[in-house]
Amino acid sequence: DAKNQGLNDSVKLPLIKGQLIDSTCFFSGDLCWFFWSEQGQGARTNHCAVIDSKGEVLSRASAPEGAIDDDAWLATLRGKCAAGKSLFVATEDGLVRVGIDQGKIVIAEKFADTESFVSPGHHLFVGGGGVYVVSRQEINHLKLNR
Repeated sequence: DAKNQGLNDSVKLPLIKGQLIDSTCFFSGDLCWFFWSEQGQGARTNHCAVIDSKGEVLSRASAPEGAIDDDAWLATLRGKCAAGKSLFVATEDGLVRVGIDQGKIVIAEKFADTESFVSPGHHLFVGGGGVYVVSRQEINHLKLNR
């Protein structure tokens, strides 16, 4: 918490059972979405823990690297940005918004017609009533109509 002094080092994250391969996190004013990838038993698994400002783990999820369908948001660790209580994710099928529903991390919304503008390797930034999608060649501003 940037408004308070000190560091909360008592966050109870799940134990990493395999070899830690990579990690990253995405912050909003409300939440931290912490991601890590571990290698174990011949397979790589991606994990997410959602942490509130008090250091409480609100929810967590795991999926094999390269996951599809409902777990596609967790297929890679990059291509995400946090806003409020949501996480926007670039997937192979387009932009999705992830949130917590009844203690589980779920895809809350899929944005139709964004597939040609985003992929998991793109960087995302929220602003201007939408999401900026940054690739090596271009920057697109996707207006999110609900």
